[in-house]
Amino acid sequence: AILSLDPFLDADSEVNETDFYQAVFDAFTSQGQTWGLPGQVNITLIEYNKALFDEAGLDYPAVDWTTDDFLNYAVALTQGEGETRQYGYVSDLFEPSDMLNMMDRLGAKLIDDGQDPPALALTDPATIAAVRWYTGLTTEHDVKPVLMTSLTDMAVTAVQERESALAQGRAAMWSNSAFNVDLGGGDDADFDTGAVPLPAGTGETRGSGYQSATGYFISADTEVRDACWQWIKFLTEQPSMGSGLPARQALAESDAFSEQVGPELAEAYLASMANATDAPYSQQVADENSWLNLPVIWLYGAYSQIVKDGLSVEEALENA
Repeated sequence: AILSLDPFLDADSEVNETDFYQAVFDAFTSQGQTWGLPGQVNITLIEYNKALFDEAGLDYPAVDWTTDDFLNYAVALTQGEGETRQYGYVSDLFEPSDMLNMMDRLGAKLIDDGQDPPALALTDPATIAAVRWYTGLTTEHDVKPVLMTSLTDMAVTAVQERESALAQGRAAMWSNSAFNVDLGGGDDADFDTGAVPLPAGTGETRGSGYQSATGYFISADTEVRDACWQWIKFLTEQPSMGSGLPARQALAESDAFSEQVGPELAEAYLASMANATDAPYSQQVADENSWLNLPVIWLYGAYSQIVKDGLSVEEALENA
């Protein structure tokens, strides 16, 4: 069991929920009480090979780019065949999870909370449109390799294909989580990389700007509650406690954080949060709706049916 932090927040004028990104702070509240302090926001970014953009005479992606911009870049930067093929985009290893991140960013409505109990909204028009856009990267535009489309695919082969494309400079853009971002292309790469947020939808809804958040809690069994509070408060004030963006907004925007990760990466993180209008799917199914994490596997199955079996988006989502 964990303690409610509301008594500490009420008594400590140095900490206020407005210090944190509101959508992130909300993830640590339930039934009208605060149960944890957010520490870091985990954000997936798009990294890109600057040399390939230079060779193609293309401007680097802007932090406020859209899915239309992304697709134009991906098509322009895909060329060649076989083992030397250059891809405009290389997804995360497990493609359906990568699609889910993009769907969040596109503002897809995955949950219908207008009914009791809530249900997955897999045939909602916004969901259909987002799935059509992402699967079209493979089925229509052929700008990305096919890696793992289901949990039963051979992971070793997919890992080798993805890593070779990145290491050999055959990937113009690729998805990378906050835990793996390495501007500079890695130790063995001979090219520079940049980073921008996931592209946003072209409508008014910008979707979520992050994927998850980590935080700190106090056990209900501790005999040193005040000391624990001082400790977790201190941890949220440090710019280098973990990967990703600090959950304290002022700290995220500070010179200290920018110097730590570099100005380009800091700008990409901040732009991700600035453009967000909704919480990610993982946060929407927190607490009482956590059972909806399991049926999302049906969405993953629909992805494989579309990409590998040739089913239409509508038919695959209807099956799901």
